[in-house]
Amino acid sequence: KAMKWEDERIAVTDPGRDIYKSAIAIDGKGGAWIVWSERLEGNFDILARHFTEGKLGPVENLSKSPGNDLNPVIAHSSKGTLLIAWMAAHEGKFEIRTRLNESGAWAATQTVSASTGNCWNPALSTDPRAEGSGHFALAWDTYEKGDYDIWLTLLDSAGKITTNPMPVANTP
Repeated sequence: KAMKWEDERIAVTDPGRDIYKSAIAIDGKGGAWIVWSERLEGNFDILARHFTEGKLGPVENLSKSPGNDLNPVIAHSSKGTLLIAWMAAHEGKFEIRTRLNESGAWAATQTVSASTGNCWNPALSTDPRAEGSGHFALAWDTYEKGDYDIWLTLLDSAGKITTNPMPVANTP
């Protein structure tokens, strides 16, 4: 018998792991994708696991980079795609990266921030209407000018940037 959401708790990770920040999104087919940051071999990577029909799928490492990858967020579009975003340490600063999941397959990693300063704490949303565009809105904090600002970019349901990153809260 397959478990249901309400039947019992399910451990997504093994005990004793070094985990930082998790997120979850319903996949539109009765399942869910769970994402988190976990320390593996000296740095944090972004891991994901699918839950469907009462069972957990295998753990997938989505970042596998030499720097720390942290603070994952995930959203499901009205077109059935999932987008994950996180902050990735690269060449002495953090940048914002994404990966798209379409029909269970993860696309290549994409860097969406082009800042010379640190970019942190992504936030992700989609158009919730069933007849909506399926587009994603992705915002993050940046320290580009030596002060804290918020930048935004829009991505289509296939994860392609449709609006170049732009400041939306830009202190002088």
